[in-house]
Amino acid sequence: RHSWITGKLAQMGLEVYTQNFTVTRPVTGDTIRGDNIYAVYRAPKVASTEAIVFSMTLRENQFAVPLLLPLCELIFKQTIWAKHVIFLISEGEEYGIGAWLQSYCDINTLPY
Repeated sequence: RHSWITGKLAQMGLEVYTQNFTVTRPVTGDTIRGDNIYAVYRAPKVASTEAIVFSMTLRENQFAVPLLLPLCELIFKQTIWAKHVIFLISEGEEYGIGAWLQSYCDINTLPY
């Protein structure tokens, strides 16, 4: 499923990346492992300091990707964007999104 999603996003001309993450829950000690996929549309002629992030999870959300792909295509065809646009597809709900934020933005949002 991941390779199909990354392939579709790459076909649209977006920069596509994957991130493996492992997070340990502080109270229970459970280990959560997963993969994030993120695609970046770089707006022409803007600084790389600001972005809009659309995030969704894959678990129990069968409609996320079918809704995401037309949105990506629409945004990629426009030339009016003044910010980069990042599409984040997470496998681990808030833990996956937190792991991505920590890695990409150097912000620790994970509850530990």
